[in-house]
Amino acid sequence: MDKVPSVLYRGEACPLSFVLHKIISLLQEEKKPMHLLQIENYLRTNGFNGIDVCNNSSILEGLRNVNRVYFDTERKQLSYVNPYESIASAEALLAKINHSCQVSGIRVTNEMIFANDSMPKWINELLEKRKLRCIRPNSSNLKGKFKCRFIGTSKQCDIYSKNKCHECFHNLQDLLLFPLGKKEFEEARFQLDQDIKNVWDSAVLPPLDELIRNHNLETPTINIANKREKKKGGDNIPGLRNKMRRIYNTHLFTVQELRNDYKKSQLEKRSN
Repeated sequence: MDKVPSVLYRGEACPLSFVLHKIISLLQEEKKPMHLLQIENYLRTNGFNGIDVCNNSSILEGLRNVNRVYFDTERKQLSYVNPYESIASAEALLAKINHSCQVSGIRVTNEMIFANDSMPKWINELLEKRKLRCIRPNSSNLKGKFKCRFIGTSKQCDIYSKNKCHECFHNLQDLLLFPLGKKEFEEARFQLDQDIKNVWDSAVLPPLDELIRNHNLETPTINIANKREKKKGGDNIPGLRNKMRRIYNTHLFTVQELRNDYKKSQLEKRSN
């Protein structure tokens, strides 16, 4: 990959694509036109040396080839054209998804999130009111810095939850948003979700104490091995005069193992 002449990043020559990526990311975050000198100062304070945006033809030509970067040659300003910047409400976002994302949906990217400070609120509002279908293609809600703070408990946040924790509220990147299907299909899908939830909530397991008690009653007693035979000449060694016992079967059963044994014993009782 081509290196940018005389441009160093933290003491090492860097490729043109890396410089362009930094500039584009800056323009995305600023959401306003920036003069070339402003961009140059930003790069210098963030580890770049020998950068000259105004007179470096490679950088300027590379930026001109980026469709979403607008170059005002008269004012020498660069700005990022965000395709979502015209969205000014949750209803406008919903209309865009319903109109142009019916088949493949739309992926939530930083570009979308940075388009408006209220974008996370709008997305969560549409999901809460079930005006969109959503798929999470990753497990970022289970691990990482944005994992749900209630993970593993009954309060764990769902994609469509009303009162999400701070992490889940802002953990939107890479979500796939789709328009709703026909009314009867959506009602059937929602009913199926409720049926599964009701079945799960209605499942009642016996108390853990009862599981352990039944398991202990049905587990055969394991005899401890006899004393080890003394080695030849062992009587002459003081350290071997002490009696030693070896403990066998030190496996600690988990709740799942106890539950499985309990179910197995119940089935055997019924069959008898």
